[in-house]
Amino acid sequence: MPLFLRGPSEDALNFRLTCEWHALSLPRAAGARLRLLDALGDAALLENTGDAALLVEAEQGTGDYVLTSFLAQGETGVIGGGSRLYVEGQQTATLHHITAMEDAAAAAAAGPEEGSSKRPLPGSPAEPKPGGGKRARHAGGAEAGRSGSATGADAASAAAAGSDDPLDRVPDAPMHLMRVRGIPSWANEGFLGVTLSDLVCGPMRWVLASNYMMDLGWLLSACPDLAHVPRMVLVHGEHAGGFPALKLAKDIKAAGLGGRCILHAPPLPIQFGTHHSKFFLLEYERGCRVIIFTANAIYPDCNNKSQGLWWQDFPPKDEQAPKTSLFEQELAAYMAELRLPPSAGAAVRALLAGHDFSAARGHIIGSVPGYHTGPALHKWGHLRLRATLNREPPWPEAFRAAPLVAQYSSLGSLDEAWLSGEFRASLAAGRCGEGGSERLGMPASGHAGLQLVWPTVDEVQNSLEGWAAGRSIPGPAKNVQKPFLQPYYRRWGGEECGRQRAMPHVKSYLRYRSAGEGQAAEVAWLLVGSHNLSKAAWGALQKQGSQFMVRSYELSVLLTPATEAAYRSSRWRGFSCTSGQALPSAQHAGAAGSTAADADAAVGATAKTEAAGQAAGPGARPGPASVQFVQWRRGEPQEAVVVPAAVGDAARQAGDDRTGAAAEGALHVPLPIPYRLPPERYSAGAKAWAVDSDWPGVDSLGRTRDNPFGAFYGLLEQMEWADAEPR
Repeated sequence: MPLFLRGPSEDALNFRLTCEWHALSLPRAAGARLRLLDALGDAALLENTGDAALLVEAEQGTGDYVLTSFLAQGETGVIGGGSRLYVEGQQTATLHHITAMEDAAAAAAAGPEEGSSKRPLPGSPAEPKPGGGKRARHAGGAEAGRSGSATGADAASAAAAGSDDPLDRVPDAPMHLMRVRGIPSWANEGFLGVTLSDLVCGPMRWVLASNYMMDLGWLLSACPDLAHVPRMVLVHGEHAGGFPALKLAKDIKAAGLGGRCILHAPPLPIQFGTHHSKFFLLEYERGCRVIIFTANAIYPDCNNKSQGLWWQDFPPKDEQAPKTSLFEQELAAYMAELRLPPSAGAAVRALLAGHDFSAARGHIIGSVPGYHTGPALHKWGHLRLRATLNREPPWPEAFRAAPLVAQYSSLGSLDEAWLSGEFRASLAAGRCGEGGSERLGMPASGHAGLQLVWPTVDEVQNSLEGWAAGRSIPGPAKNVQKPFLQPYYRRWGGEECGRQRAMPHVKSYLRYRSAGEGQAAEVAWLLVGSHNLSKAAWGALQKQGSQFMVRSYELSVLLTPATEAAYRSSRWRGFSCTSGQALPSAQHAGAAGSTAADADAAVGATAKTEAAGQAAGPGARPGPASVQFVQWRRGEPQEAVVVPAAVGDAARQAGDDRTGAAAEGALHVPLPIPYRLPPERYSAGAKAWAVDSDWPGVDSLGRTRDNPFGAFYGLLEQMEWADAEPR
């Protein structure tokens, strides 16, 4: 029998923000003891002071409960009324209400409180502060307090209950997945379920939206605040004269945006190139928001498929800010290559020059079409990725020769020399050893060292969209079915984040090392963005390596432990353009730190130097001794968790060195990687999806391959997929 948590009552618990701490308890026989730390409306901030772990479930409004939190000994969590708790390891427990210790006897006879809140309210990991969300995390992180963190799908749901900013209910994580309709509710919680409407909102002054496919009618229905933006630039990849391009121009006029919207298609000087980059630049009064994601701006991509997303808000430069930063330079260089109209180009330059990007928690990896030589040889594509990885601080020895993963939604015409040679070498870049004196090195040859995650025919056929999903996974048979590629393929899966039936349109590349049984895989780095697996996107060396040809525009972001540590140690950690709070810099005025001149001198140096100079700036909080990326698993925290020294000691005694060079005090930062690590091989008889093959049978919607259901254009966000007709 579960233990029920009664909703907080001011009468019973004297709930006030200024009240003294109250000790609350469950029967000692149950092994649990709770202490009230704070009152948060109809929720309570509680600490597990007992000797048993607690599982917290929240009511979903239908009589059902879903697991939202795991409170280990010494951990804290925000728990709402209508929750119930199980003591871990107990087969039975007496039904109890949690009350103040001094009122326990009276409450035991009183029974359930009349009108107790039944609002579903997930638990919160550690780092809770009144005021909530990312702003609360700015004031202090998990690594600054207790070493543990309670599991919670949404880190700030309760604390941000009074906020109108949807991002206050999202964990402060380096990477997120976009929400998918038609999958289990747990798979859309926290960093698993962000939407464009959560991000592209509020009083925006200026917007640049970039994509390959763009349905403006749908985009305005999903992000209605766009209709009120004074100035907007739409950068697209639709073919001139085609229906989508004509529709886009028509939609601009119909929405009344004609006098304040610039439509631009970047030049494509090399045949078969595309403009494929998917990102937003948003200007607010408080700052600039950069969003890099993997979806086309159309209904089915942003509702039915597995997509990845990165964003960060950046403040205006102040007297403490460096003149420039590596991220600013990388982004400005890419934007210059778009050849925007003069007024739009000037707006971009002013926006980037006026904001402080020194605390960016990632590196820009862009591709632009051209034949790049000399100093520009390593400026774009996979050679840029190679140079950036080599510039990072050394990784633990454990990642030496570790395997690589490429996961993508479109496959170009590849040859084995490119895939196993120059491209693999770029992904395998990086240093290790004392002072970074050694290379991480190439992984095992063949498919053992490089695994290609690509869906099977069965996965597409049984997906949410059925055969129609395969139209957005455009790998033609002549490319997919090359004999040398077959051993490399691994199934999509998607089970790790509840996306088995949501076909992948995300593009992700990473290096990992497998963990011991029951442990999450550790990730050296992760790249997410628009790059598919093709020479057109990533580039190819020519003329004995003296020239690098790229056909397409692409934009991705590279996440590394060094950039994450720099962000977490920065005075701008948790800064938001859409928060109502004062700029964080005002809270840190007068604090000691490095000077702006020190930061300027660090531009172009290693990420380690940047973390210590630029990002750490005046008022910075000290960062963790080590940041480690781990694959998130269901039931585990979405917030970063400090690994106690005892855990590292135990691992070493057991002969497990997976924590690498820094087991003690390491901050484990979870990443929502949807597929398994290591990725799973195809089962016997499974075939790789090819978009132009005539696959037999009906799909999950009862349609045949030549009569799929659905549409790309003409839908609105309020519609259900069942309303879609081919358009």
